[in-house]
Amino acid sequence: MTPTLPPDILTLIRHAPEGMALLSVWAGKPGQIVACNEEYARLHGYPADRLIGQPFTVLGSPGPDNSAPDSPAPGGVVLETDTAPGTSWSRTVTAATEELRVQPDGTTHLVEVARSAVRLQGSPYLLESARDADARRALIAQLSEGALQDALTGLGNRRAFEQDLELELARAARHHYPLTVLMADLDGLKRVNDERGHDQGDALLRTFAASLRAQFRTSDRLYRLGGDEFAAILTHADTATFNRVLGRVHGAMIQTREQTGLPGADVSVGYSTYPQESSSQGDLVRLADERMYGQKRAHHGAELGVSRAAGHTDATIQSVLRRTVRLTFALLSHAGEPTPLDWATLLEAAVIAVPDAECGSLSVLEDHRFVLRALVGQPQTRLGQSHTPQEALRHYGGSEEEWRHGRPHIQVDAAKAKAASGVAPDPASPDSDSPGPASPDPTPPDPATPVARASVTPAPSQAASTRTALCVPVVVEQKVVAHIDIESLVGTVFGAESLYSALEFAEQVAALLASRERLARETNRRRELEALAALNVALSHARTPETVEQVLADQAVELLVTRYATYLKYDPQTDCLASTVSSGKLAETRQVVLPRGVGLSWQAAEARQITRYDDARTEAGGYQHEQLTVSLSTLYAPLLSSGGQLLGVLAVGREASPFSDLDVMLVQAMISAAATSLERTGEAAVIVQARMGALHAVGLALETRDFETRGHTERVASLSQQMAVALGLDARQAAALHEGAFLHDIGKLSLPDEVLLKPGALTPEERALMQTHAQIGFDLSRRLPSQPGADLLILHHHEWWNGEGYPHRLSGEVIPLLARAFAVIDVYDALISERSYKRAWSEQEAASELRRLSGTQFDPQMVRVFLEMLKL
Repeated sequence: MTPTLPPDILTLIRHAPEGMALLSVWAGKPGQIVACNEEYARLHGYPADRLIGQPFTVLGSPGPDNSAPDSPAPGGVVLETDTAPGTSWSRTVTAATEELRVQPDGTTHLVEVARSAVRLQGSPYLLESARDADARRALIAQLSEGALQDALTGLGNRRAFEQDLELELARAARHHYPLTVLMADLDGLKRVNDERGHDQGDALLRTFAASLRAQFRTSDRLYRLGGDEFAAILTHADTATFNRVLGRVHGAMIQTREQTGLPGADVSVGYSTYPQESSSQGDLVRLADERMYGQKRAHHGAELGVSRAAGHTDATIQSVLRRTVRLTFALLSHAGEPTPLDWATLLEAAVIAVPDAECGSLSVLEDHRFVLRALVGQPQTRLGQSHTPQEALRHYGGSEEEWRHGRPHIQVDAAKAKAASGVAPDPASPDSDSPGPASPDPTPPDPATPVARASVTPAPSQAASTRTALCVPVVVEQKVVAHIDIESLVGTVFGAESLYSALEFAEQVAALLASRERLARETNRRRELEALAALNVALSHARTPETVEQVLADQAVELLVTRYATYLKYDPQTDCLASTVSSGKLAETRQVVLPRGVGLSWQAAEARQITRYDDARTEAGGYQHEQLTVSLSTLYAPLLSSGGQLLGVLAVGREASPFSDLDVMLVQAMISAAATSLERTGEAAVIVQARMGALHAVGLALETRDFETRGHTERVASLSQQMAVALGLDARQAAALHEGAFLHDIGKLSLPDEVLLKPGALTPEERALMQTHAQIGFDLSRRLPSQPGADLLILHHHEWWNGEGYPHRLSGEVIPLLARAFAVIDVYDALISERSYKRAWSEQEAASELRRLSGTQFDPQMVRVFLEMLKL
């Protein structure tokens, strides 16, 4: 008897996109098919009305496991258990499995099923979905094949190319054979689409793909990557076979032209080889792409006026190109330092402008090495690589004299190069098969006109048999400052027009580099003037000779880009040079003392002029650094007073780069300014010493009246200097604190002896008179040449933190900082000193008293800093 089912479950079964049935599970009875849709019945070969009510075993399945009515068995993995929103039933879902089902005619087939255990009105059921497993497998195979195949040409697509290349590289690595990656691009496909329609463009793609299949081996894998891009993976092929491979591609293009009636169709090809050039899949694809785009640019140049088939050049178009390049260079020569994009753009213009050129490189001389600054049609990963001038000359292939005169030199493939002993073929020779001269007029370029050239050593894996290289040295002021390499990857020998175009480009590079050098000199000069201005400003603020010496050393390191700068001060008493300050990464940490005549510093001092050495390690008496492991260029500059007396010597050193004449001129200006400042600060130091002596004398004069305070002035002055350091005061504040300590009781000079020297307690009137010394001292100090701030210390050093001091009853931070600091120092010294009315306290007792009075009489911060300074 068929139970009454909820409408929602019947709706689900009826409208399910796959076959679906509801199976009963009754204890002790086989399961029955309670309900099913048409697809479920069709899948099993029955009409739907004949299946409903039939036992589940009619389908040849063992049926659900009656021992576990709540389980979706047989088979399957439980995925989830839930209650469907808005329904009267819950379910437990399992993963799909495959089961063998029996048709009414006895045949069997696989069905993919998934079951859900559901409970309807409290009873267990199985909800089974089913679909044809064989049909699903065929669909997946069809989709997989389509996912790896280009629908238009039938070739593999980009995904297939990437997967196959990874597998083929692994196989080539295991079996140790070479592999070539080929990239090809149809030139002019867009024009065909625009002018003749996309149907003609698609026909061009299909025809070219079919022609490629006909030209290549069955073992070669061919792909269309999308658009106009094609690729191939060629096993057991390397650069030595590339000419044959290239011939196959061009053969396919010839067939395509004939079959499509599109004579203007062309193809650009690039390649890379494993393992000669790289073992990285990404690098191989990138290198082949760059070479292909280099050839595509060359074809673009052909469209602008170069007919590669006829071997002649449209002179008008080439002239326009050369004028454009000249204009671009002229603009750049006034725009400052060329950027990497500038170099790349100009080199690309040269590759386009030079007939038969397909790729190129530009190297510029920087710090005695040629640095690769631009590449066209070659791996950009090589940018920044460098080589020596000797390596560049060997790559050039011509004589050193030709190199120095900027003569272009051609190297053809290996066989021709061997036959010609490394020299380009002579166009006049009857044995030469070159289509044009190997070099222009042998007369060297006019030395009055800077001639420019550039070059980069090609990748060692680039086979000589597949390229012709044109190298042009760039000469400025009789020195090769760059070199240009222009290459034809398919072995076309450059003709006269190519040589003249390359030479003109090289001349523009020379002009640009000469302009860059001029701008660099102007920039350096401006930098030097700015540095000298900064030096003069720094020296103007220097108040002591020690500060002048430090400023000189620091500025020398920054301005001259040195590894160290050391100032050695002359001591007339010992007749020695002794290092006082040192700056830089190799700054001297130990003091160096040089008696007269010892070392290169003394040689400069006795010669009274700047001396320099390219490598001080090879010079007798060279100034040595323990950290130095390479050659050191050094410079020694004596500082002389206006009267000609020796003040000291500035010693500087840097690695590798020698000091130039401009450096010497700059150092001369620096030491002249420093010598003037040393004289000025030296005289000022004498004046300061005289003033401090006078202040000290005033303090001692006070002590001659008050014998109990003898030594107090010197002690508090010394503690004041320590306190200035502990508080981090600047030079002006520190000087004011020091001077205030000398003069803090200067007002007591006006007090009568009967009050100042009274042994007993003072009366209220006498105490009031004693307290006037702060104001009197302030008034007296204003008439002395003391540091600003010292007068306020004298006036307020008896003020209390809580406002109960004198003379103005100031409180807290309203009391000047120096007065708050000195108040602690003054009382501390009084506590540890013996007086007629008390014994001398110990340092610990005095420290305890200061802590007790912290926050009432004294600033707590000053007490803390002072006691930490004394470690009490």
